Amino acid sequence: MGSFAHGELDESAQGRLHAWKFAWELAMHYPITGGSFETFTPDLEARFTPQFSFAGPHSIYFQTLGEQGFVGLGIFMFVLGGCFYSLWRLRRRVRRQPSFSWITNYSLMLETSLLGYVVSGSFLPRAYFDLWFQLAAGTALLHILYERDRSHPVPEEAPSPARAELFEVSAG
Repeated sequence: MGSFAHGELDESAQGRLHAWKFAWELAMHYPITGGSFETFTPDLEARFTPQFSFAGPHSIYFQTLGEQGFVGLGIFMFVLGGCFYSLWRLRRRVRRQPSFSWITNYSLMLETSLLGYVVSGSFLPRAYFDLWFQLAAGTALLHILYERDRSHPVPEEAPSPARAELFEVSAG
């Protein structure tokens, strides 16, 4: 902690900062397309940031920026934000409808998982991790299921006569 307080970073922290600087430099040269996939190579890093040693992207945001440019990063952030907004809005729509309480549970689960991806992705190079795509698809499927159930509600099951007797006995 003492070395950190005096501005001295360990190799891991310096490697992350160097990788982020490389992604920024590459995106500045290729703002629309970035460097395409497989950007974080020793050759490219030596070309754009020769003062630094090779380090991987170490962030989903800088990985996307370096590989896809500012446009790709914007689309990535738009889809992430859209998932959060969509889940929040869906929860607000069903909050006073007890028959849709299951949607609240699933939307909270998806939102918590997305939050874990967003936070951990700040320091991990997993921009194309399969789980992220599954969470986005789960968000879309939750909306589809809500619209289907809203437009075609399932009728409440009538209590059976035996069940009605059970309630009468226990009430009496």
